[in-house]
Amino acid sequence: MGIKSILQNIYLCDKSIYQRMEKIKPSISDNVADTLFITVYMRALDAQQKHPVLNDTQSLKLMHRIDYPFEKYSGTKVMSRIGTCVRLKYIDKQLEEFIATHENVVVVNIGCGLDDRYNRVKNASKAIFYELDLPESIKLREQLMQTHRNQFLIPDSAFETGWLDKLKEKHPDSNFIFISEGVFMYFPEEKVKNLLCTIAERFPNARILFDGLSEYLSHQSDKHDTLRNAKAVFEWGFDDNRIFERWDPRLKLDKVFYIMHGMRPYNFMVRLISYIPVFGKGSKVISLTVCN
Repeated sequence: MGIKSILQNIYLCDKSIYQRMEKIKPSISDNVADTLFITVYMRALDAQQKHPVLNDTQSLKLMHRIDYPFEKYSGTKVMSRIGTCVRLKYIDKQLEEFIATHENVVVVNIGCGLDDRYNRVKNASKAIFYELDLPESIKLREQLMQTHRNQFLIPDSAFETGWLDKLKEKHPDSNFIFISEGVFMYFPEEKVKNLLCTIAERFPNARILFDGLSEYLSHQSDKHDTLRNAKAVFEWGFDDNRIFERWDPRLKLDKVFYIMHGMRPYNFMVRLISYIPVFGKGSKVISLTVCN
């Protein structure tokens, strides 16, 4: 389904409302931050499917409100759409379970973009949410999305770790879960290492969830169906899922979710390809626990 069909369907849902809405033109200069629009587009594509994976209808409204050339991603393949939404759905579920099994939960969404996880997670009201991204991304988020009473925005770089000290001071006895999607693969390994080791030092017993790529896929930016139309490029990938335990002995690998394996129920061809290790294990979600 193309971009024109998506927007036409949104418009027909409530013509009077959308006629009154003024489009917002983003001022996003950072190449990595600009990739937030890819995820919005993927969620919108999914929401228009007969059998959606995520069914995030908020993304449809966002697309209509944003003055952005989404049409450059109209060649998106089924695999990218399903993979993005399977990843989102999996992390949503992990977060729901964490909130259900812990008290005084603080959720930190690193590189939040225009993600609407708060409204997708059923028990979000029982936790405190911090949405962190570069100031220009947070400004756009403020213009487009409602912030709830237990949800706070942090306009900062993930790698300027002063914000971690502030959160630790404000919530000294809370159970933290840090989430980052579609972020770390765009940065050098050393930056990611410094951030994760800083979290390990300050937040014992925290959970950390993030997605990553294999070394092979991290070298395929120019062949990626959406990224080849963006200015950002992949900077880092890893094959050894226990590399983080060597970075800091407090970082313990809890589980690995291979995204293409999670895509198997949604597409027959994906199911076949997923048994080829270079593809089936190329994109993954890592879950780490910080041990004392």
